[in-house]
Amino acid sequence: MSFSERLRSLVRSTPAAPPASSLAPAVKPPLPAPVSAVAGVAQVPAEPLPTWLTDEETLRDEGVLYGLSDADPDDKLALIRVYSSRQTAPLTQTIGQLTAQIRELTAQLTQHEQQQQAIRQRLDSLRNQQLTAPHPARSIGSLALGIGSGAGAFFLIDQALQPAYGNLFISLGICLAGLAGPFSQPAEPDRQRAIGWFLNTLGLPLAVSGFVLATAAANESIGQALMLSGLLLVLLPTAGRLMGSGLRAMSSRAVRATYPALIDELATQAAVVQQEINIVGAQKAGLTALLNQNEIELTRQHAQRDALIQLFLSEFALARSLRDRLTENQREALFT
Repeated sequence: MSFSERLRSLVRSTPAAPPASSLAPAVKPPLPAPVSAVAGVAQVPAEPLPTWLTDEETLRDEGVLYGLSDADPDDKLALIRVYSSRQTAPLTQTIGQLTAQIRELTAQLTQHEQQQQAIRQRLDSLRNQQLTAPHPARSIGSLALGIGSGAGAFFLIDQALQPAYGNLFISLGICLAGLAGPFSQPAEPDRQRAIGWFLNTLGLPLAVSGFVLATAAANESIGQALMLSGLLLVLLPTAGRLMGSGLRAMSSRAVRATYPALIDELATQAAVVQQEINIVGAQKAGLTALLNQNEIELTRQHAQRDALIQLFLSEFALARSLRDRLTENQREALFT
């Protein structure tokens, strides 16, 4: 029969306390405290665990012995925690290693996903450019209309400037100056730079129209000069934009001829990156499952440690509460 069972049987058979006036039997001093092993914990091997920690009844007896003596239970509790930490040290180390590996795999996954997203965005951009590419006939027609409008503007300017200058190259230079501004500007203006786009597109044609107006007014009527100036103000920007857009479309079409091979290459890269994502994701899933198993086992061992501590404390509290109520005969019966 264990100490805890003996103590409970003695308590159940204890007679009622005598009156205060009667002589109470002399109570021996408390039992000497059992020797604490906290100082030698570092020398206790982690395996196997001591018997008092693996056997529930022995642990109960330890709690009773500590309760019947003046010993402080904190050293025994500290010893239980030390043994428990030794048992869980491999698990803790494994959890730390798994956590670090999962963190590295997560970083790799993030990097691969960003790379995949960049490749997909580039693929979408190339495919959209293929779909929105203007037809060759439209590009050629735009270029032809631009050249025709520019030629018409040139002849009008030359006709207006011949009486004053009589030089074909002056007329050609003024015409090219009027075409340069619209030619260099994109077809669609940037909303943040709409004013600059407007000035660059109409600035030079407006200057050329004003110059032609001032020159033609000397030889023709004001009405004819104004009509000529207004017509040039329409022809020059239109011709410049048509020629610019036509040439840009034809040059971009030559660039788009390389898109199919580039799209195939990017699609291959996206497939390779997706395969790497699948491999790293599978590795992360396996490590995560292993980490969860180790964490569950660590939680179980911590719960077992807490249960052992609670068992020791309950027996200690019971023995400590009954220590001064035991008679001489009960003490001898307890330890025989």
